[in-house]
Amino acid sequence: MLTDKILASVLNQFPDPVFVLSESGKYIGVYGGRDARYYRDASGLVGNSIGDFFEKQNVEFFLKQIKLALDQKQLVTVEYELMDTELAKLLPDEAPPIAYFEGRINPLDFTVEGERVVIWVASNRTDRHFLQLELKKMCDTDGLTQLYNRCRLDEDMKKAFENFKRLGVNTSLLALDLDNLKQVNDSLGHHEGDNLLKLLAKVCHTSLRMNDSAYRLGGDEFLVAMPLSDFDAAMAFAGRLREHFLLDAEKLQGIARDCSVSVGVSMFKDTDSSFNDALIRADKALYAAKKQGKNSVFSSSEVTGTGD
Repeated sequence: MLTDKILASVLNQFPDPVFVLSESGKYIGVYGGRDARYYRDASGLVGNSIGDFFEKQNVEFFLKQIKLALDQKQLVTVEYELMDTELAKLLPDEAPPIAYFEGRINPLDFTVEGERVVIWVASNRTDRHFLQLELKKMCDTDGLTQLYNRCRLDEDMKKAFENFKRLGVNTSLLALDLDNLKQVNDSLGHHEGDNLLKLLAKVCHTSLRMNDSAYRLGGDEFLVAMPLSDFDAAMAFAGRLREHFLLDAEKLQGIARDCSVSVGVSMFKDTDSSFNDALIRADKALYAAKKQGKNSVFSSSEVTGTGD
């Protein structure tokens, strides 16, 4: 039979902190937290309330999760973040700017001072959080140009098309293609061709507005998405981007100086069934620009003969 002293000794060996909390948010007991990489002695919390340390929004969230675990009589798992102002009260000498946690809340089958209580195990997931962000960035990013890739395009365009259908928020799409890249690859090698691809990516990075996004679809094909941009503004931007690339390409050597950019522009339409319809129109406009003689900007309306 485990005595209270032995049970407390066992709980204190837990690497993550273990809190016994009342339904009103009072710290009844504090155990564990042995992993010195993330935690410090929190025994001083006993007798205090979560309202003494956390912002109102977090206090309301924590109390809601405690009540949920008690009412459902089962484990509740949540993720939350603590800001520097909150962490400073808990770690006054070494508060990080932000920390991410996973909380596992289990109801206990007894009361303390007339209140229902839970056991809350708090696991610091800050390192894992930032690792996940880095992995997500790697999955979303084209390795050569550091622009977003096709996978990220599909994800973003689905959201943009939903916003268009639900809220009427349109997005201009610019399909870009490097002219004469094959000749550069054949004459100077793929290294120089890669430099041109990176140059176009740099032009996109420096030209886009804060809410715009640029993607490399593969090879020498790129796409720029411009939310909240009307058609005339998108056409004007496409022209400036084309000119900007020409100015930078003039600084290159040999045949690379002859590279230019062709652009096709489209927008979502009420009759579209998915964002791919607008992408297809942008591609057709791009093909028309290439066929016309390259180094030009075409709109989808010029190709179809109707307004976009």
